[in-house]
Amino acid sequence: MAAKYLQKKITDNPADKKLVADANFKMMRLRDWMRNDEILLCQVVALALESYRLNALATVIGSGKYSESELQQLIGEHIPWHKNLKTAVGSEVMVFESLYEIMISSVGDEEKAKDIRVNTLIFLAKYFPLFFKLNMLEDYHFAMRCYKKYSDFIGSDSTSGAEKFRMFEIDKDEITDDFHYMSNLMFKTMPKVIIHADQVSNKYFMAKIAAEIMDFKQKNGKLPDSWHSENYIDVINFEPFVYKKSADGFTVSFKPFPVSGVKDDCIFAVPVK
Repeated sequence: MAAKYLQKKITDNPADKKLVADANFKMMRLRDWMRNDEILLCQVVALALESYRLNALATVIGSGKYSESELQQLIGEHIPWHKNLKTAVGSEVMVFESLYEIMISSVGDEEKAKDIRVNTLIFLAKYFPLFFKLNMLEDYHFAMRCYKKYSDFIGSDSTSGAEKFRMFEIDKDEITDDFHYMSNLMFKTMPKVIIHADQVSNKYFMAKIAAEIMDFKQKNGKLPDSWHSENYIDVINFEPFVYKKSADGFTVSFKPFPVSGVKDDCIFAVPVK
């Protein structure tokens, strides 16, 4: 709710430099507060907050009231989202090992049960059969293999987001045959998170390009007929961004990469005053 409120403050008052700077700073603080937590869900929320912020800045860019340097300062620094995701996934994977150790070692250990405050797990340790505990261990090993696979390519600048998506798809037959249902709860969503992170990175690059285009308009009195950026590339498809004039301004976009359950957020529309 706070992010939506701040976003609306910016879009309703794009020419108010003080208000915009303050609201933008607060949105960045919210984003950073979430992304500094190693929980995977917090990273997903941080991605959404950054997307809201950049969408709001589209109206600021198109207002024509800011120099390019002012716009670049508002847009800020690029965030290495995949580095954050890699750390978050590693933390989530270790949960499986902790669960297994608790279930195996805490039977009858009242002091440990008190320390960890997980009565549900103590109940499982006492009453669930051995095969369930062994399956938990196998689930952990499966999660570790998936994490290693993810770690091997996730930070690669030479691998497109589309290729990363395909590389990280989980073997559904292995999940079904070996009952890796707990780790599947996390890893089945990871390819979608990868694409979402790259969409947000692309939106950041499109905002930077839009600031360059508005600088051209301010210097030449009109929007350019065409625009090719040598500084930024679509990280999902490894193709150039596409600039087009529109009825009320212009758009910067990239080729859609359809993924079920992920919004097709590939157009950065700038309404020009």
